[in-house]
Amino acid sequence: MNRTQLIKCRTCGSSISSEANSCPKCGQPLYAPSRNHVTPNAISQDSKPRSMNGCLVAIIILVVLGILCIVPSVIMQIFIAMEKGDSNRKQNLEKRQSDKKHSTPKPSFQKLKNESEAILKLKENQINIPEADKIIENLRLISKTDRNYKEAQNLLRRLETKTRRKRVEYDAIGLEPNRILMKLRFNIYLRARLNDYYSSEYLHYTDAKKVYVRKQLYWRSVLKLKTKNSFGVYIVKDVKFYFRHSQIVLVEGL
Repeated sequence: MNRTQLIKCRTCGSSISSEANSCPKCGQPLYAPSRNHVTPNAISQDSKPRSMNGCLVAIIILVVLGILCIVPSVIMQIFIAMEKGDSNRKQNLEKRQSDKKHSTPKPSFQKLKNESEAILKLKENQINIPEADKIIENLRLISKTDRNYKEAQNLLRRLETKTRRKRVEYDAIGLEPNRILMKLRFNIYLRARLNDYYSSEYLHYTDAKKVYVRKQLYWRSVLKLKTKNSFGVYIVKDVKFYFRHSQIVLVEGL
């Protein structure tokens, strides 16, 4: 059996059991709390800052990782946008340079006057309508405030009168086809229609000439063609080709 010892309270001097925690008379604690002793409240209070610090660190890590994932993509988009902008600027610059290179300066009135007078001296069948149209268009651009306006209008009227009949023909049949173009058209047309095209031969063909067929105006060229008939015998034909605007539109004698 354990014996209970009596000790005196250091504050009031009363005799108390050594097993008591405090003096029953004055309430003085008999023993000082141990430095290693931690109350539950202290434990909970100490754990809160630690848990908050852990959450803060985790949030910071997530933010850093998010930035590391987003920043390369953003940088890549910036570089792509910069390259696209450089490409667009280069294309615009090339287009401006091309336009500047191909743009023709506005001719002077003296040049237009000389060209107009040269056309007015030509015979009707010698007039080139596309060239005459360029001069007419530039004369029309001369404003009323220009000191050469009246003279330009006079030249304009004379040119329009001179080219009127030729223009009607040009609108109907176009320019006279040259020999190289006609031969090219013969080749395309006959290759699609002759059974033995590669054994045929062009003996001769005439220059284009204006003719009327059933009151319709055409350019006509007559081709002397050596080719095989259905029996395999060579024959010579005079094939008439009728052109409008450099295209074959009618054929006779094939």
